[in-house]
Amino acid sequence: VGTESQVAELKKMRFAGYAVKATCLAPEEGGGRKGGVVHFYPQQWEKESKVQWREVMKGRILVAQVELDKPTWIIGAYSPHEEDKRSEFWQKIKELRREAADRGIQVVAGGDWNAVPRPEEDRQQGRSGEHPGDKLLPGAVRGWEDVTRKSGWTYTDSVKVWSRIDSWWVSGGVKATLDRRTG
Repeated sequence: VGTESQVAELKKMRFAGYAVKATCLAPEEGGGRKGGVVHFYPQQWEKESKVQWREVMKGRILVAQVELDKPTWIIGAYSPHEEDKRSEFWQKIKELRREAADRGIQVVAGGDWNAVPRPEEDRQQGRSGEHPGDKLLPGAVRGWEDVTRKSGWTYTDSVKVWSRIDSWWVSGGVKATLDRRTG
């Protein structure tokens, strides 16, 4: 999803009882051509006022604040791939992690991080050099569990080097809450 008109089209559709909330990149960051964050969530949450939205960083970080067994944030993330734009993104993720921990809020966070948490495991062998984002991701999600670890490659570049740059993370009690709800 790259444009507000694409989001408007998505909002017209109902996906088996799910609704859509999205944030697109600003035009100067490629909005209209690429990128953004999309949440699909149960349509009933709208009717029951169970979801509140927080756009932390336009086109990059969108938080759904919901009540499961306890307050929960579902964070959708799309990290910039340009090194000069990453520091603000990673700082915002750290701030969300700290705020959630301080307030006792459980977190589910996922998306395209444009980095890997464990290069030796998440990047195809033989990759030369280290991506600077790889050093920032582990610190930003410290204390969260990678629930998609070893799930396979999610990206290949122009020279066919495979990496796992998309992943989902959960804080402490979320996994138990989800296990109870899904059986």
